[in-house]
Amino acid sequence: MSKKFLVGLDGSTLAESVLPYAETLARATDATLVLTRVVPPTVDPGIDPGLVVAAIADAEAYLAAVARRIPARGKPIAIETAVTAGYPAETLLEESQLRHCDLILLTTHGRSGLGRLLYGSVAESVLARSDVPVLLVRASGGIADQAPHAALPRLLVPLDGSRFAEAALPVASDLARALASELQVIRVVPPPTAWSRAESDGVQSVAEEAADEDEYAAAEYLDFVVESLRGGGIHATRAVWVDRPAPGIAAAATALGSELIVMATHGRTGLARALLGSVALAVLHHVGVPILFVRPPRSDGTSWDPDRVLAEA
Repeated sequence: MSKKFLVGLDGSTLAESVLPYAETLARATDATLVLTRVVPPTVDPGIDPGLVVAAIADAEAYLAAVARRIPARGKPIAIETAVTAGYPAETLLEESQLRHCDLILLTTHGRSGLGRLLYGSVAESVLARSDVPVLLVRASGGIADQAPHAALPRLLVPLDGSRFAEAALPVASDLARALASELQVIRVVPPPTAWSRAESDGVQSVAEEAADEDEYAAAEYLDFVVESLRGGGIHATRAVWVDRPAPGIAAAATALGSELIVMATHGRTGLARALLGSVALAVLHHVGVPILFVRPPRSDGTSWDPDRVLAEA
C-alpha cells in the first residue's frame, strides 16, 4: 500500500469524520498523513486578497491544531500540512500529485447530501480525475475527537468475475495484510426475474434452475479467489448473495459486519457511468461504511492473476 495519504479537510467537524480512518490506515502502513485545506483563489472576481491571506492563516492554524490532536490517540504518525488557494477538486488533485500521495481521503455529507456532493462537485471531480485510490467516509455528524478509533477487521470486495472488478484486489489484499483484517470477497447474482415467477410452473422451474447454476458458478469462482488469497497468508472468506447489485452489496456488508468496502471504478474516462446513477453511486446511498474506490491500473487486456496480485499487494 502507499506511504503518503492526502486528507481533505474544510474546518468542519463533519469533514473530520474521515480522520479516524486516516489514522488507522496510516498507523497500519507507516504512512504520512498530508492534512490539506483549500481556501478560495485570489483570482476570483470580488474576493479581497486580504481576506484570502487571513483565510490561509486561519486554515494553517486549524490544521496545526488537528495535527497536535492526532498523536494523543495512539501510535505517532508523521504529519504534513498543506494550505493552498484554489478550486477544491483541482487543488486537492494537484497537491496529491506534487506530494506523491497514494491515497486521497474525503468525507461525504451522508445520504441526504450525497447527491449534491457527487453531482458536479468536489468528490465527483476528484474521483473522476484521480490516478490514485479515493476513500469516501460518510459524515457522522459528531465530533471527531469523541468518535471511537476506527477499527477495520473486515474488508469487503465485491466481484463479478470481470478483470475490472478484480482491480480492487491488490489494494484490498495489501490493506488486509497491514491491518490483519479478514478479506471478504462476495459476488452478487441476480434473482429469478419477476416475469418468470409469474409464468407457468415450468417457466419458473427453468428460471430457478438457471439461478442455481449462476450461484454455483459464482461460488466456484470465489473459491478460486479465496484459495489464491489464502495461499498468500490472507484470511479470506467468500459469500454469494442473491439480489440486485447495489442492494446486494449493501446487504452483504451489513450482514457480514464489513467495516470497509473496496471496489473498482471506471477511472477517468468512464467514472460518470460508474458513479452517476449506477452501481457505485447506489452503493454509496445504501451503506454507511466507508468505500475505497480503486481505479483499474491496467489497460492491456490481461486478466487477474493470483500470483501477480499477491506479489503486488
